[in-house]
Amino acid sequence: MSKKQIIDIGSNSIKFLISEDKEILNKGKVDVGFYNMVNSHSSNKHIISHLMVVIEDIIKNNASFQADELIIYATETMRQFDGKGTIIQQIKDKTDVDLQILTPEEEAIFSYKVVSQNYPDIDNLIVVDMGGASTEVSLGIKGKYQQGVSLGVGTSNVSQIGIAKLEARKQLRGIIDQAMHFCSPPILVLTGGTIECLHRMDVVDLDSENNELINLHNVKDLFLERKDLLHEYRQITTSNALAILEYVLDDVMCVATLNTNIYLCKEDLRFYFI
Repeated sequence: MSKKQIIDIGSNSIKFLISEDKEILNKGKVDVGFYNMVNSHSSNKHIISHLMVVIEDIIKNNASFQADELIIYATETMRQFDGKGTIIQQIKDKTDVDLQILTPEEEAIFSYKVVSQNYPDIDNLIVVDMGGASTEVSLGIKGKYQQGVSLGVGTSNVSQIGIAKLEARKQLRGIIDQAMHFCSPPILVLTGGTIECLHRMDVVDLDSENNELINLHNVKDLFLERKDLLHEYRQITTSNALAILEYVLDDVMCVATLNTNIYLCKEDLRFYFI
């Protein structure tokens, strides 16, 4: 039974997890604002230095677990980062590990696997995994992944929402057309960093083992009432997430059951599928 240490370099934060088989021994995250640093035109040297300090601290702080394998992967912002070649080399030099930069298709597949594991009794699923720089939408029919797309809009780059709306209509057409052919409409499930913001607003109980259902309209009202519970940055990202769900993904929501009712997947277990 091997222990794994997994580090996920995301657009907003770097997450880490120590697991042994399917048991989580330790997990956490460090907010780094990778996407914002890239788009504020910080120097590549500064960005890479900051990321490396966080990664090395995570590894050092978890050394007592004596993991047998270290996995480091990254997503959309790293795909866009023109200094990724340098950070790949620095990670290799420091850890002897090859950084895995996931493709959009891999992100969509992992997101579906996470949710289908949490909802084993639901055959038809549309999964929305909202990150800082992209949103993955995946379709599963009769318990099997069918197709997925990666939309170029997330909670940190919502300025692209108009373009994303036009692109989404084209990119999501295959998912929508396939979903509409089934008598039982798919369940819409939201996963990703937005879940934590809903938790901070007391909308979601992360400690509960039960899956939860939210109504998009109710959450919008609760957000206006409780937004002061969130740091300013999280207010912005949560507001952006609600806008993306309502504006960019309205076609998907129309074919999903219960329309504005959305199920939640609170565990980010895609680590297990690397």
